Amino acid sequence: MPFLLADPGNRGLLKEFGVGLIQAIERDSVAFQVATTITSNSYRVQIPRLAGHTSAAWVSELEEIPQSALDVETDDVILAKVAGLATISNEAVYSQTQDLVNLHGSDLRQQIVRQIDTAFFTAKAVGSKAPQGLADRTDLEVLPVGPLTNLDPIYAAISHLNGSPDGLVADSITMHPADLLKVRQLKEASGSQKGLVELDVSNGTPGLDGKANIVGRLAGLELRTSPYMPEGTIWVTARRGLVTVRTGEAEVVASTDAAFSKDATMVRAKMGVAFGVASPDSAIALDITTP
Repeated sequence: MPFLLADPGNRGLLKEFGVGLIQAIERDSVAFQVATTITSNSYRVQIPRLAGHTSAAWVSELEEIPQSALDVETDDVILAKVAGLATISNEAVYSQTQDLVNLHGSDLRQQIVRQIDTAFFTAKAVGSKAPQGLADRTDLEVLPVGPLTNLDPIYAAISHLNGSPDGLVADSITMHPADLLKVRQLKEASGSQKGLVELDVSNGTPGLDGKANIVGRLAGLELRTSPYMPEGTIWVTARRGLVTVRTGEAEVVASTDAAFSKDATMVRAKMGVAFGVASPDSAIALDITTP
């Protein structure tokens, strides 16, 4: 009996496949790494804004504690469905080797990561069913700094974010690999061969904290790259103010009918994803393309 088929005796293995899929996506997707992840079984989620209206004070014993104004402003997001299909050879299925099946399904994972990170960083095309990402928002600051000659614009963005009244702390910088090359080519001084950035050599593999995409540190922050974001934009972000919402489980269904003539099993996976902003000060984009 093929162990991926969705009969009552094999649903546990299908669930294991789905759990492994989510774990891999959260490990590889920058959208999950640089934001706070929450799960929801609802298609609509209201994310509370960090409005800075809570208060604290020194008080005497039995003295009334000052009350802050109740702020109910929220960022409403709607989960969009990202789905994919993988064709797994029945030889792998019949072997009942989970690692072999996962190897066949690795491209499915990567294609879903591509869709998620592209939606997170890139403005939506007309007619796109993707959720609204950072580039679609009008409440996030974009600084036109032009081609980098030093790291001053990055330090300025960090300082601006850290000065937010919402108490945010910048913790991540993300850029396209081509832009990382430009940063790596910056030198400490004219005529010097010493670069401004010390990088971990594990580009594209689990990095400083065991997660993918981390290639080193820049200005004291985690430095990430993503090939699924546009060249020419560098994002400085604070995880506390960004939210990535996903459904609790990935729905995984398998069938031998669709690929009967190929002696293969088709695996369909889908999950809901959305992106929200708890504070508009939590992400600053540096446009390094404008002269």
